[in-house]
Amino acid sequence: MPNWCSTVIKFYSENREQLEAMHKKFNEIRNGKPTVENDFKNGFMGDYANTFLPELGHDKVECRGWVDGIDEIEHNDKYDVFTMWTETAWTAKMGMWAEIVKRFYPEVHIAYIAEECGCDYFCVWDKTKGQMFFPDTYYVDGCLPTKDGKCEFIEDRYMFSSVQEIQDYLDKTLPFEYKHKETVEELMEEVQERLDEYSENHECDEDLYAHFSEFVEMDPAEFDLTV
Repeated sequence: MPNWCSTVIKFYSENREQLEAMHKKFNEIRNGKPTVENDFKNGFMGDYANTFLPELGHDKVECRGWVDGIDEIEHNDKYDVFTMWTETAWTAKMGMWAEIVKRFYPEVHIAYIAEECGCDYFCVWDKTKGQMFFPDTYYVDGCLPTKDGKCEFIEDRYMFSSVQEIQDYLDKTLPFEYKHKETVEELMEEVQERLDEYSENHECDEDLYAHFSEFVEMDPAEFDLTV
């Protein structure tokens, strides 16, 4: 049984007609009859491989997973865009989407963000100006003591755009001081040491921990297309 990687994909373009054709075809595949018997039913990514890349097919393409949803086309200040959500085995499996865009929709671009926390797998790609779609590229998980004497899991906010922004959040939350650091690795080590010290002198119903990860940039075209 694999760990499942959750990915949010943005397909965007200044060519509305091409994006609409892509959006229509993607929905037809997701809502149509499966091209092959599978455990995922409608939305199996292998159906996209069999439709767009029949010379390879689902058994040769990296496509273990399913399309969990496709949103309607929207328009922002510059692009027409639609969002798609996928769940895939272990990694983001972006190679197939990159190949489909390259062959059939060359004026469409891809941005995405993917996370699989069990293996500390975090990757992102957003080459729009100012990272229009995914500006937050740091993931924060943990159970922290708070200034009001509670111990709480981080639930209200877990994505940040910089190490400094993480530290601003910790400054407002933690009941003790810690040394600010330059990198997320150094910061995690520092905060965990302070949490361990705090645990020795304070009772808490949960184990205190802090885990910070930085999303790694990875071009969709760099993913493996075939198994």
